[in-house]
Amino acid sequence: MKKWPYCELIGALIWISLISRPDISFVASYLSQYSANPGHTHWYAAQWVLRYLLGMHNLMLRLGGNEEDPTVLTTYVDSDWGCDVDDRRSFSGSVFLLGSPAILWSTKKQPTVATSSTEGEYMALSRGMRHGLWFHQFLGDIGLDQEDSPTLILTDNIGAIELAKDAQHHPLTKHIDVSHHFLLLE
Repeated sequence: MKKWPYCELIGALIWISLISRPDISFVASYLSQYSANPGHTHWYAAQWVLRYLLGMHNLMLRLGGNEEDPTVLTTYVDSDWGCDVDDRRSFSGSVFLLGSPAILWSTKKQPTVATSSTEGEYMALSRGMRHGLWFHQFLGDIGLDQEDSPTLILTDNIGAIELAKDAQHHPLTKHIDVSHHFLLLE
C-alpha cells in the first residue's frame, strides 16, 4: 500500500468535507483512522467516495432552517451507536444553520464507549450544546446579537431529550460521565 497516496487522498477528502461537502464528513473522518496502516479495503472505500463526489457534483445538500429570520441559529445533532467495529465507540455529528444555510458542521468520534443509544445521543447533544454556546457568543461578538433568539438544538432520540429535561440522576444513567451533564434547558 505504500505506492498508493492514501494519506494525501484522505487529507483531500477531509478538506473537501470542511469547505463544502458536509455529506462526506463522517466517511472522511472514519477513513482517516486508518492512515497509519491502510489496507486495500480502505483504499477502495476512499475511491468510492471520489466516485460519489463525481456522481453528485451537481446536487446540493440543503437543510431546513429559519428562512424568515436569517440571524436565528439552529443546530442538528445526531450520533450513531457503536458504529466503529474496531473499538465500538460512536460518532457525533452536528450541523449549524444561520437562518437557512448550513454554515458549520462537524463529525467526531466520541471519547468513550456509549452503552446505549441514549447515552451516545446525549454525548452528541452535550457536544452540540458546547459548540452552540460558543457560536452563540461569537455571533454576538460580530454584531449578530442572539439575545432575543435562543439557539434551537434538535436531536432525534427521545431518551436523550428526556434525560436532558430531567437533571436528576436516574439509576440507569448515573454512569454517564459528569462532563456530559452540561445541558441547560429552559
